[in-house]
Amino acid sequence: MKGKSRLPCELAGYLKLGDAVIITDQNHRILDINAYYELTTGYSEQHHGVQSWILEVRVNTFMYIHILENELKMGKPWSGVFTNRKKSGEIWHSSITITPIHLGEQWYFVGIFRELEQLKEGIYLSEMKRAETQRELLKVLAISCEIRDPGIEAHLLRVQNLTEQLVIVHNRRCQLELSKSYMNHIVHSSILHDIGKAEIPEGILYKPGPLSPY
Repeated sequence: MKGKSRLPCELAGYLKLGDAVIITDQNHRILDINAYYELTTGYSEQHHGVQSWILEVRVNTFMYIHILENELKMGKPWSGVFTNRKKSGEIWHSSITITPIHLGEQWYFVGIFRELEQLKEGIYLSEMKRAETQRELLKVLAISCEIRDPGIEAHLLRVQNLTEQLVIVHNRRCQLELSKSYMNHIVHSSILHDIGKAEIPEGILYKPGPLSPY
């Protein structure tokens, strides 16, 4: 298959992992995937050689991808939550770690996915990691509702930062003794303040001038 013969033998062992694995070259073109990735996404060997980002949906914003790529260019691994589209069109969320590996004169990227919807109940997750995952999922949800606005991510982060400052000061001034976990819930949830816009027609949201009586 296209691209499959170029996979270095040093990387073949990653394909035996129990999680979904995708291996790309330095141009993010797919060299190989493992059986679990194919089972999870429905994509098969025919996608060898194509850009890996073709498997993603637009809720992974340009800014989000830009941060990821900058980390990888510096040779650093990157972890986060991604939203992808399966071959069937179904949306799936995954916790992913992408690790750059330098072999010879070439860079390769090993992506290990774990489908969040399929995690078993009771699986251990540290409080910090749980909060991080929750924050990323809420961010993806909020951005997906306002995908038409290219500057929305910066706006959402500003709202979160201001909410955090407000909650801290309010908690201290009123001596509420709110737990750090509770305050984090407020801060993380503030990113959803405009989620109702998802149900409003574009003709109303982006109408120039004042709204008509209708």
